[in-house]
Amino acid sequence: MKIKYLFREKRPGNFSIEELFGGIRKEVSKTFETENYTCPSSSQFQNLRAVSGIGEADLYHITGDVNYLAFNLPSKKTIITVHDIGHFEMTLKGYKKSIYKQLWLNLPFKKVAKLTTISEFTKSRLVHHFNLPEDKIAVIPNPAPLHLFKPSANQLQNSIPKILQIGSGHNKNIENLIEAVSGMEIELMLLRKVDPVLQARLEAKKIKYQFYPNLTYEQVYQKYVSCDMLYFASNYEGFGVPILEAQAVGRPVLTSTVASMPEVAGKGAHLVDYRSVEEIKSGIARIISDNEYSQKLVKAGFENVQRYSMQNTVNSYINLYKSFQ
Repeated sequence: MKIKYLFREKRPGNFSIEELFGGIRKEVSKTFETENYTCPSSSQFQNLRAVSGIGEADLYHITGDVNYLAFNLPSKKTIITVHDIGHFEMTLKGYKKSIYKQLWLNLPFKKVAKLTTISEFTKSRLVHHFNLPEDKIAVIPNPAPLHLFKPSANQLQNSIPKILQIGSGHNKNIENLIEAVSGMEIELMLLRKVDPVLQARLEAKKIKYQFYPNLTYEQVYQKYVSCDMLYFASNYEGFGVPILEAQAVGRPVLTSTVASMPEVAGKGAHLVDYRSVEEIKSGIARIISDNEYSQKLVKAGFENVQRYSMQNTVNSYINLYKSFQ
């Protein structure tokens, strides 16, 4: 059986899907013949024309972000992986949302044989919005990067606790983090591009901070090692890999009660209402001041992250591929 993985065009600084399926393909290749195909252009029309000539395979797996390729692939031999639909649910409005829903999501989803998604939460949203049968959607979680994110001992190693925050999307809820830590003796480690508006707010509230843009994966790992906890109280996530990264390193996590985050975090996180500054503030204060509670979260995090091994993910994909034989 030959499986062809289809990727979006190369995008500088944006390679999470490629990193994910690069590791999956390496393991799947021990069982099946595999091949990668990368879209040659940022033009959807050019990519549609090009994909019609990519050659034969027994199964075509669209790895994400280019669902429209399904229009020029054989329906019964094509899978789409959906990482989340946050852009559709949270950002788009009006006629743009309607057009996007039909051309980018609904029609490709209806055309292919199977969808995979990375959380039960996202599956529920797909069923809700697109009236898809539940058995058309397989939930296969992302693996935790255990090969890169190794445990590192920490019991509030910094005299001024350091809180790591990752990502720059509007869903990341950094505004409530800033309000919550105002007046606290902490430092924010912000893994995002420099934002003058945020800088002004942080300085007005006399909060210590540092921006860390454009880091390599190894540099990201080092920031986990040097922090004391992860803040990830988003208002929406299709999955939430930073939760698993922090758990793998051995850092307590504060995350939200909504979307996929409780599902992914298991018992290894302090959960808060992302809208409540008071809940966020008290959660941070408890993790910082109560070492017994902090280490309880770390222990539960280590246990939780084992559910997300690469081998578990790969086995799920292999079983799915075998169903097409």
